[in-house]
Parts: sequence; C-alpha cells; structure tokens
Amino acid sequence: MYLRKPKKPNGRTYLTIVQGYRDAGGKNRARTVKSLGYVDALEAELGDPVAHFEEECRRMTAEAARAEAPIAVELTASKKIGTRAEGRVELGAAVPSAYLHRDLGIWSFFERKRTARGFSYDPCRILELLVWDRIAHPSSKHAAWEARERFPRKCGFTADDVYRCLTYLDASADALASSMNASLEAARGPRDTTCLYYDVTNYYFEREGEDGFRMRGVSKEHRPNPIAQMGLFLDSDGLPLGYELFPGNRNDMTTLLPAMSKAA
Repeated sequence: MYLRKPKKPNGRTYLTIVQGYRDAGGKNRARTVKSLGYVDALEAELGDPVAHFEEECRRMTAEAARAEAPIAVELTASKKIGTRAEGRVELGAAVPSAYLHRDLGIWSFFERKRTARGFSYDPCRILELLVWDRIAHPSSKHAAWEARERFPRKCGFTADDVYRCLTYLDASADALASSMNASLEAARGPRDTTCLYYDVTNYYFEREGEDGFRMRGVSKEHRPNPIAQMGLFLDSDGLPLGYELFPGNRNDMTTLLPAMSKAA
C-alpha cells in the first residue's frame, strides 16, 4: 500500500491509498483502496494528513503481509497419536454458522432473551449444531449431539438439553422468524415480494396412532405412518419468508391462505 498525492487542476492535492499488484500477464498494476480527500480539508482534523495516512499505509501493508503469511504448525515428536483416535473437526460448519450470526442475527435474538430464560444451556449453540447437522449429514437430534465434537464451536450441553430446547425453540419460532427477516433486510436491503413461491412438504413419524396433528395423509414418500405438513413461503430470490405447520390430513390447497396471512 502507498499514498498517492496527485495535484488536481484546481491546485489542491488529493490523497488516495493505492495498492500495487501484478496482473495475470505479469504487468505491474495499481488499484485505489480508499479515497481520502483533499489535504487542506483534512488538515483541520489531522494536522498533517500526509504523515498520518503514510503511517496508515504502512499499517495496512503489514496487516496484508500477515494475512498472506504461511501458518506454522508445531508438532512434538514425542507425542503419540492413537491409531484409533478420531479428532476430525468439520470447519465447513463455520459457513452456515457465520450466516446465522451475520445475516440472520440469531445470536442477537437469543441474547436479548437471556434474562428471561430459566435454564443454563445456550439455545443458540444448540440451534447452530442442529442446523449444521441437517445440512451436512441429516440425522436424528441425538446423532447430531453425539457428533458435536466435529462442530468447531464448544457444545457444552447434554442430549437432554437438546430435547428440552426444542420446546423453547417452538415457543420462540414466530418471533425468531420475524427477527431473522428484519435482520436479513437490514443486511441485504428490502425483500423482493413481487412474486412469492409456496410449497408444501410433509414429515413422517415412526409411531402408531394419530393425535389430531400427526395424522395419516398423502405422504410424499408413500408411507403409511402419521405425518405433519409444513407450508413454506419464499420471496422472489428464493429466500424463506415464513412457514406454518398443519395436520397431516389437510389438503395442500387448504393450507395456502392461512400460511399466506401469517407470512404477510
């Protein structure tokens, strides 16, 4: 990084931070990293803006060099690794985890409710684990908990905590969906709702009998088990807006208007 100080036709000196690089053909190029402004306009705030931003360029250059530096891994020759030991960590979990926190504001939502919770486990961390497991290798809630050592975040909760948390997540579902939509709009701008998509899927339960919600219906997997249905609304970009659950014996067409009123 270096500071470019061209003099403009009006006689004033304009400062920009520029990065030099070599293109694919081997030629030296430069790109503007940051436009700073005129020297005389910056003097009132910085005194000597040239010296200030030259130091800033040195700092940015050092940071860029550290980011590109190779990572050294130290191994102790005397330490033995068991031949049957498995220490795999799935770092890809950081991708949906970052999306949950950055764009959807999941952590902020649960933090606002921290004082109202009457339990010690972290519902945000449990939700992260279950979402990642559903994306990477769909399995049961208990199987996701058993594989928690692969998750790159510390999961200090029990299997019972996972099941208890489902009740809490269900009670918070509508507020969480509204919060996620608001966070997504804040991060990416207004949602495009000029065209909405609606789809219904169903989930089966390996149990006998019906209970008024889990009912026998037209299963997409042609199973005789009781099912529950979920209607999901997507915006024009294919991002979820809202969902609603229905008994398994409801016709798909009868779920549209209730789901639409809730999504709106």
